[in-house]
Amino acid sequence: MWNREALRWSISSVLTHTALSVAYAYSHGLALLGNSNGVTRQANGNFGSDLNLVPPSLQVQYGGSFTEDKVIFPDGHSAIVPDFEAIDGIYNPNFGPINVIDNTGHSKYNGLLVSLRHTSSQFFATAAYTLAKSTDQGTGYYNQFDQKSQRGLSLLDQRNRFVLSAGWTPTKGLFRRFILSGVLNESSGRPYTAVFDSAQPNFSVVPGEGYNSFTGPGTSNLDISLARDLHLSERFTLRLRAESFDLFNHPNYEANVNNVQYTTTQLNDGDGNPTNVWVAAKNPSFGTPLASMPRSGSRSFQFSTRLSF
Repeated sequence: MWNREALRWSISSVLTHTALSVAYAYSHGLALLGNSNGVTRQANGNFGSDLNLVPPSLQVQYGGSFTEDKVIFPDGHSAIVPDFEAIDGIYNPNFGPINVIDNTGHSKYNGLLVSLRHTSSQFFATAAYTLAKSTDQGTGYYNQFDQKSQRGLSLLDQRNRFVLSAGWTPTKGLFRRFILSGVLNESSGRPYTAVFDSAQPNFSVVPGEGYNSFTGPGTSNLDISLARDLHLSERFTLRLRAESFDLFNHPNYEANVNNVQYTTTQLNDGDGNPTNVWVAAKNPSFGTPLASMPRSGSRSFQFSTRLSF
């Protein structure tokens, strides 16, 4: 992995007690471990590929019926794609999967980072915005025989991210010794790949759509806390704190969506035998969220006390 922050500068006197920072970050990853998405026997989703796996061009020799499929889409156009019927087809029947570590992956990251920070005797706030793009090849693939066709946005790509954190600690008046703080997180969604409901045509990847060419829903979260210090004596201080996580109870899904764009039906010939022609029908649930992120959860409250002496 080669990592270089190409450019960074700061303007520390924009306003009193305010600092502006602008930075550009570039990262280029080489010899990264490959990861099969597991639609076939390709290491079952683990790092590596299977040396004993038969490519589409040799399917007929090793128990398959076709080397190519014709997929007919709802608008009438069709595409010729590789067939992978003999999912368990192997070169040497004396062995099962022969998985090897695949370190041919590479990635690139470009990011613009802007932050504005302000501090004063009673107030502090930091606003940070990141505009970034992350691409890779080989770190996650469906077809181990054609990884170049699966170059695209990284699963970690998040184009926009904004974080605002602030706190207010008044020293006079009715709210003296109160501490109010909060953190707001807003970010765009992560990419995902459109697939068929069957791995046989084109290793399930929809032709023409591009690898990770769709973007899932973004995330939004606001956490706030309110604390009050009670000075019981010169030595003892009691802090009462109330916190709310995900205050607006906003569901966050990221890329946890239904990525089956088309359901497929394999046509039969006049004798009832399967052909290499498939008819694709649009999936009305394509792109809909499946479940919220486990780490996000739902709105919750927490109350605590702390005695300092």
